[in-house]
Amino acid sequence: MEYRELVGGFAVGLGVTDLAFDEDGVARLAADDMVISFMEVPERRAILTWAKVATPPPENLTQLYKILLDAMFMGRATQGATFSCEGDTIYLHRMDGLVDLDPEGLSKIVEEFLNLVEKWRDVIQSFRADETESSGDAAEEPPALGMGGPSGFMQV
Repeated sequence: MEYRELVGGFAVGLGVTDLAFDEDGVARLAADDMVISFMEVPERRAILTWAKVATPPPENLTQLYKILLDAMFMGRATQGATFSCEGDTIYLHRMDGLVDLDPEGLSKIVEEFLNLVEKWRDVIQSFRADETESSGDAAEEPPALGMGGPSGFMQV
């Protein structure tokens, strides 16, 4: 299915019949208190989905970024999505192939993605609370959002 047809079909399923694409082909939808954006990556026959997670606290950014990097290790706490920063804003994004993806499949992907963004917003908000309530010592371990131990693997 083609990108615009896919995203348009997904939007119609949500009751949005007038979805617009900007000059770069980006479409944006509001969901609760966040905006989720979609963009085609033609050279990969893929769709890129992203949303703003949070603006991190200015204190102990190195420790927060380590938590985010640890979470991305083998996708253990990001479901394969990736964090990025632009300026002082943290985003979460994922790329999915367009081949065999239909509006219902995109709907499942978006629901999981929005839940993940919400979880990470909570983690960063908790990190802020830890920073203000403690003597500067934030949690040293990554949040328990994934499976397995520190390496992301489980003994079987």
